Amino acid sequence: MSTPRGVLSGDRIYQLPLYQRPYAWSVEQVDALFENLSANRQLQSAKGGVRATILGSMIVLDTTSLSDGTALQKPIAGPFDMVDGQQRLITWTTILCVARDILADTNPEYADALHAMVVAPSHAEAEWRVTIRNDSEEVFTRFIKERGATQLDVKLPAHKGPILALLANRGRLRDLMERLHEDDPAGVRSFIEYALDHVSLAVIEADEPDDALDMFTSMNVANARLSETDQIKAIVLSDVDLSDPTIQDYVEEWERCGETLGSEAFKDLFAYLKHAFGRGNRPVIREHASIMANLGGGRAYLEKAFLPTAAAMMRLFRARTDRSDDPPEIEKVLVYLGWVKNREWMGPLIRWMQIGPSDETATEDFLRRLERRAYASLLIDEQNKDRADRFRAIEQAITADGIPDDFARLDISEGSQRAILKRLSRDFHAASGRICKLVLLRISDELAGTCTRRVPETLTVEHVLPRRPSDDSGWHDIFSDPSEQRRYSGLLGNLALTSGQKNRRMDGKLFPAKCEILFGRDSGGALKSSRIAVTDTLRDYAEWNQETISARDAQFGDIVKRMWSLEGDFGFTIARR
Repeated sequence: MSTPRGVLSGDRIYQLPLYQRPYAWSVEQVDALFENLSANRQLQSAKGGVRATILGSMIVLDTTSLSDGTALQKPIAGPFDMVDGQQRLITWTTILCVARDILADTNPEYADALHAMVVAPSHAEAEWRVTIRNDSEEVFTRFIKERGATQLDVKLPAHKGPILALLANRGRLRDLMERLHEDDPAGVRSFIEYALDHVSLAVIEADEPDDALDMFTSMNVANARLSETDQIKAIVLSDVDLSDPTIQDYVEEWERCGETLGSEAFKDLFAYLKHAFGRGNRPVIREHASIMANLGGGRAYLEKAFLPTAAAMMRLFRARTDRSDDPPEIEKVLVYLGWVKNREWMGPLIRWMQIGPSDETATEDFLRRLERRAYASLLIDEQNKDRADRFRAIEQAITADGIPDDFARLDISEGSQRAILKRLSRDFHAASGRICKLVLLRISDELAGTCTRRVPETLTVEHVLPRRPSDDSGWHDIFSDPSEQRRYSGLLGNLALTSGQKNRRMDGKLFPAKCEILFGRDSGGALKSSRIAVTDTLRDYAEWNQETISARDAQFGDIVKRMWSLEGDFGFTIARR
């Protein structure tokens, strides 16, 4: 067993290898570590003796050793690759730097001693004892490791990733230790001395990359300490030559994609890979290991599966965040495709991006047909197997010349068009509230001539005419026939989008009262407009009855038919059949 002082002293220096994930500790994890250390230190002070804190383990790879066991002629031990435990070591370095800067004026000698643990030994080629990589290392150096760096003001980045984690945790540790320093001028040094000498850390050294990765994989995969995506990465990278510059580029793209997409969308990427390349009936980690083996190894997995899928997902992400290089019309279609959670359409999109024509007109036409087909499958609730078979056939039909004009798999039959319109003409929200919300958002965008980049999670569907008015409700004076009331309440023309809070406030109220809640009034007494176009159309009506619902329903029906090029009847007449 070792201690943080033992790990951060002497000749050793540490670096983050390519196959490891970037820094990802949350503020909550930092809080838990700090509270645990503080509590154990206080118990030790109160009861006497030593009360150790168990921090866990580290696996390090001595990169100065050759595969035959002989050592390279270097004056120091290392650099060591941080195969496992890098999250703790980076956090520990941050703790020392924060303490160093707080004590720089009141206890400069101790601050110097702490800084000596942060910098590399004088005879090392490296400047710092712990280095990470890419943009994260620049931030780690400028705002944490350099003297006085943790006292600099810095604006946190808006997107999640290692840089946000580094800066957020630095700020949290500074707040915690400044508070400790204010309560007791000797408190910070006492805390650091306990943390350096009374924390137990198991350090496991390996001389061979394969041994280190085997230990890392067995410890983390078996105990599920890492996310699924990190476990998959460990398995794939254990099967490639990490000294190959091309592989290094692939690893950087993996990390860039994970950081850009965020954890949930990154998991979606691997869920698609499992669907597209695997059998789909095994646990995620085993499935991806099998996919890698079937494709021919780690490099093939990266080149044939991960990288093309990542490129498509990144293109969708850039469209959703208004950072796309695509023409506006293509960008818009990509945004709407991204709304469809059933990811079978990803196969054709990826194949088109790989080998399809580069002509923008052909691409826009293909994407529009693909988006129309994806929504059709969603709206008619196509069975999973049928949907998968359909999009797989579309994927296989794509060639460098595009898709044959007579290829029917992208088309929607007349019967399916009628089925879609019939489904939308009835109580579609009751059948699928999530898909109904997407349709209303699409209608709203058509009305406003805009493109909603992301589906707002806070928006809910409001039935203007309630589905089940209370017995004493005034709605019964307008809709006296219960069966007619049920039919009208389920029409698209009776629906709006609003926040959950407003939705609850409007519960059971009549139309004028709902409008007051939805819009409010300006200084002139007129109803204010809504940023949601589909809801704003309610201001066009002075009352809410059979006639006004039918008119608005017909308006929405025309938009739906035009939007997806559908032919057939729509609205209340078909809802009665």
